[in-house]
Amino acid sequence: VIPDFPASYTGDNILSVAATGTSDELAGFSNFGAKSVDIGAPGVDIYSTVLTASGSYASQSGTSMAAPHASGAAALYEIVLRDLNAKMIAALVPERVALIAPPSPLRLREHVRRG
Repeated sequence: VIPDFPASYTGDNILSVAATGTSDELAGFSNFGAKSVDIGAPGVDIYSTVLTASGSYASQSGTSMAAPHASGAAALYEIVLRDLNAKMIAALVPERVALIAPPSPLRLREHVRRG
């Protein structure tokens, strides 16, 4: 399997995010990997601001939509456990989340072909 970046960057203070769908399943476009993704968060059809002259809102999908949810989870740890630094929070968050189903074998084959 070919690693995806930036999800596969390593670092003690990095939280790599997967996007999940409305049923908490891994989104078809998302990063995935037991060692490369730390947390999954809602990332499908997220109502958000859209850059237009008049300022607008629309539903968007992507790991960029999931990232604010993940950073919010990390921020909650920082608020409650004030003595933790970024490295400690990044280690703690993946240990405290619910697991989602891994991608299907077909999706893994497609990922390998793309590489």
